Amino acid sequence: MAASLVATLATHAPHYTVTIDVAPEPILASAPPLDNSDWARTKPLLSTRAAPYWDSQFVESAMPPLELSTGDLLFFYDSLGVWNATGEKGFQPGWAVLSGSDPTQVIQRAESPPMPWRLPWERGDPPWRCNVPLVTNLGGGHALGADRLRLYFGGADAATGTAVATVVVS
Repeated sequence: MAASLVATLATHAPHYTVTIDVAPEPILASAPPLDNSDWARTKPLLSTRAAPYWDSQFVESAMPPLELSTGDLLFFYDSLGVWNATGEKGFQPGWAVLSGSDPTQVIQRAESPPMPWRLPWERGDPPWRCNVPLVTNLGGGHALGADRLRLYFGGADAATGTAVATVVVS
């Protein structure tokens, strides 16, 4: 897996970026506020989890975190692993809420995938075109206000779509 700069949280100091490192998990790195050339690796932000979780083989950043009305950050990631009683292995998104005051702290993490492959276009079943079966991924998104988000997603590495989601903050 190649290293890639995925998200910079420019409104927070110190500044953070989520990168994919050699390890199979996103790495949270920090930089001094005015010097983007001196990034220091801090710690894994999210690690893979053992079965029965769907994110058991690797996790990678899906898009920049989005700020919630609480000031915390909603971070989406894409992952690979086995998810369901049939033992099918595939690619699915997950989410975590990061502390807005310290994005190195995970407040909450999904217990099940928000978009498990159930529909033919996600599974790559005919007549839907399929490049890679059992793939649902998030490619981006943006806040619409009042904890509503516009998300952009893909299925079977061939279909794309968009949806509006409302986050229930408790």
